[in-house]
Amino acid sequence: MKTTARSETGPRAPRRRRGDDPRTPPASARIAVGSPRVRAQVGPAAQRKGRRATDAFDTSFIVVWRPVPTPSGEWVEFLRQAPFGSETIHARRLQWDGKAFSVELRTEADIEAFAAAMPDWVEFANVALGKAANTPERRVAREAEKRALEIETKLRR
Repeated sequence: MKTTARSETGPRAPRRRRGDDPRTPPASARIAVGSPRVRAQVGPAAQRKGRRATDAFDTSFIVVWRPVPTPSGEWVEFLRQAPFGSETIHARRLQWDGKAFSVELRTEADIEAFAAAMPDWVEFANVALGKAANTPERRVAREAEKRALEIETKLRR
């Protein structure tokens, strides 16, 4: 007679309803962004002729931040709308590819300025999303979703 070990898995995770995207955190989740990754990019210089061979090339840096957990599209828009920065350092320049934010910069000073501003932009987006989640329209929508789930459960019986 074979016996198998029974593992204890702990409490069950809440069931997801159809249409829920498991990669999108709930509105109450706080998004965090750590230190950026920096990659050098070298390309031909635009119509510049110098005496040295290195003058024929331009160097730029791709700076990438990966938020955890992956934020919703609404959060990304709040981050891009952060109302502070400088003439050259502002959240609107950040590109979003669905996993990470990136920006191409030429100087170390610009990289440091973006890295210094990013925590403030992230906090702004977290606060803005928290406020947006508590609007009367959202509260009514959550109530309606609860009622719809109750009706659906009742009809299944």
